[in-house]
Amino acid sequence: MSKKSEKQVRRKLHHVFRRNAISIVEDQSDMTAQAARELGINQNLLRTWHKKYGKGTDSSGLSENEQEELNRQWKDVGRTVKNSANLYLQKYPELEYLLILPSRSLL
Repeated sequence: MSKKSEKQVRRKLHHVFRRNAISIVEDQSDMTAQAARELGINQNLLRTWHKKYGKGTDSSGLSENEQEELNRQWKDVGRTVKNSANLYLQKYPELEYLLILPSRSLL
């Protein structure tokens, strides 16, 4: 069994520390400077974390990479649906007029 490298442990702890720091700021409302001093980090870093990862920024709870992957998958699903619709309409062109479509160029 391989041991986790020090970098992996620090990276994981960094995420935990960041989440805890953000929750402290959100609980104390406008006390970013005081929270930063207590945590021993720069006030600007804490503000950046709060803007980027705090409540109201992204309610999905996904990391940036996970969100990008989800967006890519949704685009793939959209392409698949459009391609399927085009194939279906090629096979049954009379159905195009039954569908409510502004123009065929959307497919």
